[in-house]
Amino acid sequence: MGEKISIDPRVLAVREKANAAKEAFKVADGELLDVYGEVLREHGHNPDDIVIPGTWDCEKSPVGKCVYDFYQDPARDCCLYCGQPEERK
Repeated sequence: MGEKISIDPRVLAVREKANAAKEAFKVADGELLDVYGEVLREHGHNPDDIVIPGTWDCEKSPVGKCVYDFYQDPARDCCLYCGQPEERK
């Protein structure tokens, strides 16, 4: 086997930045889900019954994304606000 090569410090520095960004994203994403729940509750929905796939923008939705009722529409065929399905061609 050859001599062990150290990882370049530039690579380590960028990895550290990337890991910090991933962690910050996880925190922000959790906060966003909490706010989605608050807003949907204010609009008369039970957030525990709601699915927000986050895939499709929805101008009619108070959270800006298509919202589906998990129990009434498990296939996510009809957004509660615009009527569009999650799966689109």
